[in-house]
Amino acid sequence: MMSQGWRRAGCLGGLWALLLLSGCMSVQFHKPQWQWPWSDGPCVGDVAQVAAIWADGVVTQADPSQGGKPTPGFSGRIYLLSPGLGETLAANGRIVIFLYDDAQPPTTEPIPRERWEIDEINLAKVLKKDAVGWGYNVWLPWTTIRSDVRNITLVVHYRPNNGQELYSSPLSMRVNANGILQKPSTMQTTQVKQP
Repeated sequence: MMSQGWRRAGCLGGLWALLLLSGCMSVQFHKPQWQWPWSDGPCVGDVAQVAAIWADGVVTQADPSQGGKPTPGFSGRIYLLSPGLGETLAANGRIVIFLYDDAQPPTTEPIPRERWEIDEINLAKVLKKDAVGWGYNVWLPWTTIRSDVRNITLVVHYRPNNGQELYSSPLSMRVNANGILQKPSTMQTTQVKQP
């Protein structure tokens, strides 16, 4: 003899099958637009702030664009932050970094001494996760280096494919003291393996 619980389960299962067969109910699965908190990958979204951390001096390393020649440059990490909670995001566009010589005469529109532009494809190659979140390890070869430049300022400009362009806060640093390049002391350099 069948128990009452089994009869009830059988009736419910039969009703469920009838509903599905009658076309009254359809089930569709869609990939969510957001990511699970435990997923291993950055989200892409509206960026509200650009934050950059730079080594406080000049980092010399092999420059792949010059056949591995040791070249002075600037090492740093760039984060793109969402509104509100400040979640770290992946770029949906390009990043441009400007170098200004602090000894330039003040003008309403300062002229950058150097400019580096990193497109979306190359940004993806240097995207790494750390304790803060997802960010970009960059090393910028200083091709316009001059012995008379003492202090420089770096500014990061984020140019999304769609949306508002944003700038980081300018960061000034000492790069040359008495003809000797200032070596970094407060940040580990970010070596990026070339494919």
